[in-house]
Amino acid sequence: MNIISKENILNFDFHSNNISVFLDENGGIWFIAKQISDILGYSRTNKMVERLDDDENKTIPRKSASFIPDEFFGNQGLLSIINEWGLYTSILGSKLPNAKDFKKWVTREVLPEIRKTGSYSIEKKIETEKLTPQKSLEIVEVGIQILTIESNRTN
Repeated sequence: MNIISKENILNFDFHSNNISVFLDENGGIWFIAKQISDILGYSRTNKMVERLDDDENKTIPRKSASFIPDEFFGNQGLLSIINEWGLYTSILGSKLPNAKDFKKWVTREVLPEIRKTGSYSIEKKIETEKLTPQKSLEIVEVGIQILTIESNRTN
């Protein structure tokens, strides 16, 4: 992976936790491992990363991502990042309570719906739930995130 620039990073909010998403030169999506491990409730980032295959994570030197805050770098000045598959592996492989709700949603709702129909529709969910202002905002944020990622992949 080449040097990460501010132009190649997208920041998202998940329950008041920042998630930084990098797009690499091949359109691959990468996440800062510490941010994901903190959200999932791991006591140490390396506990999560050690469970991943080599093609699901990388470390990059500080000089390649100098604008990233020091708190995300390990003792040796390396930034641990995980790709999209590493994110899925971390979430689905976690037994920690913080990952439980997300895992249930993916395995009990999204994946069965995709298996049955070939796709997952947010619209179906909107019809069956009471649409609160907070839910509306969450739906809009997800839509913006998807559009932003897709737009950056094509540029």
